[in-house]
Amino acid sequence: MSAQINALLGGQQRPHFWNNLGLWSASDDYDNACSALAHVHAQAIALNPQDHLIDLACGSGASLKLWQQHYGLEHAIGLEKTIATQSATAIIRGRFDQLPLPRALQDRSFDAAICIDAAYHAQSISAFLNTAKTVLVSQGRLVFSTVVGPDNSPAKRLDLRLAGIPHASQVIYQALNQALAADWENIEINVLSSVFSGFAEHVARREAQLTWRDKLSPSWLKILATAALCKRLQAANFDYVLISAQRR
Repeated sequence: MSAQINALLGGQQRPHFWNNLGLWSASDDYDNACSALAHVHAQAIALNPQDHLIDLACGSGASLKLWQQHYGLEHAIGLEKTIATQSATAIIRGRFDQLPLPRALQDRSFDAAICIDAAYHAQSISAFLNTAKTVLVSQGRLVFSTVVGPDNSPAKRLDLRLAGIPHASQVIYQALNQALAADWENIEINVLSSVFSGFAEHVARREAQLTWRDKLSPSWLKILATAALCKRLQAANFDYVLISAQRR
């Protein structure tokens, strides 16, 4: 998500800006909702100051700042295919769904891995999990959020294809459980019910606040398409889920 999209959604303009759908309450602004979604990831794996953490698909690094400031982490590094700011010294360029790892990570391992609102953009759920398994120590903790379809409905929906979500990352619950079963234990899956509806409602509020020039921009049209997709997915009984697990 670009800095312009962040600005149109009401985010504060700074080097490390947020870029997720957010976990919403009625009074939230965009930055608060994004940080709330990050916090629920950290809490799911009991993130603590002793952890060596890798943040997969970390965007511009807003979450890295959160781990440092609120959780006291001294050892946190991000992986992102496009580094958005020159000051992001803790971010390594690379994909979160592709092996081998970048050279800077090949001799390192981590206690915890977090992936916020990005796993459904991986080339496949298996490719993402393979990367996570490779970077983690034995019994290392993983938490990520993704979109899961109902077991009685085809996962490869046109809406998701149009949103750029690869077929192999469009999973139903049965396929998700199968992908996790081989290498992961202590698996917990929780539905975050306010993500789709909260983002769509926020976009509707923002539309009333923007100028006509803003609303004609390609970035705003992309935001509108994302909000419409959130509504369609919710109506089709897709879930936005938080998944935590430990590597065997």
